[in-house]
Amino acid sequence: MTKKDFIIDPCSACLKKYDIKDINNINHCCYNTLAAFANSSSINDFINYPDAKVCYKCVERSKEAMGRNKCEFRLPAYPVFVQDPHYFPDLLQQTSDPKKAKEICIDKCEDSNYKNKCVDNCHVDYFAVKPIDKKERKKEEEIIDDEVKNEIENNIRETESDNEEIENEKENFEQNQLEFFEQEKKFRKKCERNFLFYLSYFLFSFIFIIFIIIFLGIILK
Repeated sequence: MTKKDFIIDPCSACLKKYDIKDINNINHCCYNTLAAFANSSSINDFINYPDAKVCYKCVERSKEAMGRNKCEFRLPAYPVFVQDPHYFPDLLQQTSDPKKAKEICIDKCEDSNYKNKCVDNCHVDYFAVKPIDKKERKKEEEIIDDEVKNEIENNIRETESDNEEIENEKENFEQNQLEFFEQEKKFRKKCERNFLFYLSYFLFSFIFIIFIIIFLGIILK
């Protein structure tokens, strides 16, 4: 059995130990068990996690069994301060085998100062572990695979879109460069024509002035 083969259900484990109307012990047991699997000594560390809703709903079931409603009976989440050891969650992580983890857990409790409570925790934590139906797990894995596949496809599309945008910007840049060079070429040609025109005009004027000076010199003689 691997880590993917089970889920944690502290409510069902606590209902095995306590009567459904024993709301205080159910409240204590559920949050204490949940804290053990969360490796936490304070409920504030995980109260907003989705898993914490399991204990909230568990307490609500107990209220209904007692014939109470939310307005008549408000019970706060149990403030977890773990003193007695919970060896089972760590052992489950190590072995991935609930039965083996429980056996080792009970053996370790022999050296505990809270032996009876420690053994009790081993059993409650053990019953909190529920195997996942293989079909359901496969369905969840397929959903995850589809999500990953969709994410990859979206990333590919975004990358292709970005590449296309880059290519378009490159083409626009090259086109703008060509237009700029064409304009510059035309401007240079225009400047060259103007230069030749003014040079020719200057030379013609200079030659004409020289001719007038020579002509006047001949007449005056």
